[in-house]
Amino acid sequence: MPKKTKTHRPPGQVTRKEQNAAYDARRAEDEVRRLYNTPRWRAVRLIVLARDPFCVRCLAQGIATPSDTANHKDKGARKHPERFYDLDVIEGVCTPCHSGEIQAEERRNNVT
Repeated sequence: MPKKTKTHRPPGQVTRKEQNAAYDARRAEDEVRRLYNTPRWRAVRLIVLARDPFCVRCLAQGIATPSDTANHKDKGARKHPERFYDLDVIEGVCTPCHSGEIQAEERRNNVT
């Protein structure tokens, strides 16, 4: 049986495993990202999902899709963490909207 040839990697080029580890380390250091694991955020999320039982983005198009994700409309929480729990800047959305158009908007605007 033929053997797979070794992948050529120029000296100094990092492996995919090393890239993933560096990415995970950067995310772990993010102060705002840590706020998502707090009991206060979980409570705020439940309040938002109760307030917006249907995805606000889908409802604008006339489609009734249950919301299951709390999304920050205003991404200012990165610069002003005190606004992270502000109910006025959080909306209930469905997973397809959050994973699709919202993430695409953030990438276009370089929001991390």
